[in-house]
Amino acid sequence: MLLGSALMFLFSILYLFVSDINAMMYALRLLQGVAFGLFFTSAATAVSYTIPRNIRHSCLTTFGITMIACFSIGPFFGEILIEKFGYHTFFLYASSCLRLYLASSLRRRPVACSGGRFSKDSSMFCFPTGSAYFF
Repeated sequence: MLLGSALMFLFSILYLFVSDINAMMYALRLLQGVAFGLFFTSAATAVSYTIPRNIRHSCLTTFGITMIACFSIGPFFGEILIEKFGYHTFFLYASSCLRLYLASSLRRRPVACSGGRFSKDSSMFCFPTGSAYFF
């Protein structure tokens, strides 16, 4: 999950150096898609292993809904940011969101739950992980 987040951050920063639509932009988009795939798969796995069995279904549902909401709400706000401030500012903002998420992920490690108790450290995976890629 950290690898996927770090790669998404790196590729978002690299968009700042693309001035027009060319092969570099397509390559970055491909690499960003691979990084997102790494993130989503490992994040869903972390959620399923970290959350207690008795609340796993609701947490996985919340995680899935936030990931799908990113695809429906994110482009709307992204377009507003691009129209108002331009692509450069948009990618700086998106990279900043990814950097904050990555920093918070490095500080808090998931802890496996036992006895059906909801761990404070594991709660970070339900909503914030799914909403990390809002933009």
